[in-house]
Amino acid sequence: MDRYPISGTASLSSAHSQFLEQLNDEQFWNYAVELAYAAPTDAMPTDEYLVCKLEKGSCILPLATLREVVPPPHQFTLLPAAPPWMLGVGAWRGETIAIIDLNAYLSNTTAPLHSDGMLLVVQLDGLTLGLFISAVGSMITLAVEHMELPEQVSAWHMPPCAGAIKGVYRDMTSQVEALVLDVPIIVNDMVQHIKNNRRH
Repeated sequence: MDRYPISGTASLSSAHSQFLEQLNDEQFWNYAVELAYAAPTDAMPTDEYLVCKLEKGSCILPLATLREVVPPPHQFTLLPAAPPWMLGVGAWRGETIAIIDLNAYLSNTTAPLHSDGMLLVVQLDGLTLGLFISAVGSMITLAVEHMELPEQVSAWHMPPCAGAIKGVYRDMTSQVEALVLDVPIIVNDMVQHIKNNRRH
């Protein structure tokens, strides 16, 4: 039986589209069956992460939660009674989203005004937030042996939510030292703080 490239990603590259167009009906359905029964290891890795530069150090976010990396809006609309680490709200693809200074959130301090940086658009369970960071680093796959416990995190990281940091990733070979963030916990905590502040 002919072997076809197994792709675990739902979106098709132009090369993959051309490949599919060249298949006859029988080949296409054979390929579809192979995809359906492909082992999880054949799928796109879900443990890929993006290294993000902050004002103090770096952090790591799972690619699966990121929708887009874009330049931040030129100006934010400030909200009364917003948490101190919230820069305001801005527009993203026709949607108004809260924009959070990730460094300020992780240190539980007031967000300073920024002139440059990048915005990570994070989407989780129908919630969309913009996380402001200093710069985007490399993409990596986490190796368990380089993970350290959250207790070994530098003292300046004091996020409002204790479970926000999973641990520290230290890989001296690739020269990566960064906080591994628990995005679901962080997003839910941010949203809860924003809601609570509105009530007061």
